[in-house]
Amino acid sequence: MILKSRRQVFIVGCSTMGAYIAGNLSRKGDNVIIIDKDATAFQNLPSYYSGFQIEADGTDIDALKEAGIESADLVVVATNSDNVNIMIAEVSSKIFGIKNVIIRLDSLKKGDIIDDPNIKIIFPSALTLDYFFELTKQEGDDK
Repeated sequence: MILKSRRQVFIVGCSTMGAYIAGNLSRKGDNVIIIDKDATAFQNLPSYYSGFQIEADGTDIDALKEAGIESADLVVVATNSDNVNIMIAEVSSKIFGIKNVIIRLDSLKKGDIIDDPNIKIIFPSALTLDYFFELTKQEGDDK
């Protein structure tokens, strides 16, 4: 019998999005570590979250290393600051060699500065607008 190893997921930012992702990935069996500099942010985690919580600054390279980012199969960066998210994503990819980094950005323009095949961007505002226009599409609209 071949056992499937559990994926190591490292999440920086226990924002609403970060907490939701952490909860669902841990429920699916991934090993999840979530880091946030504000311990009260961990209150966002759902009751079924079974991973680790680390209170530390995600921009501190030593803190990331101590938390075990080097063993991550996936890094999700979901703080409430685009600039912080960009920095952590770049550090994850370029310094720690993580091949699968997902970053949340509010600013569509800031996404233009990321030129790294290891970093994928989620734009919640664009997704919301796309969904809005889908909901408000009138009959006969082609787009």
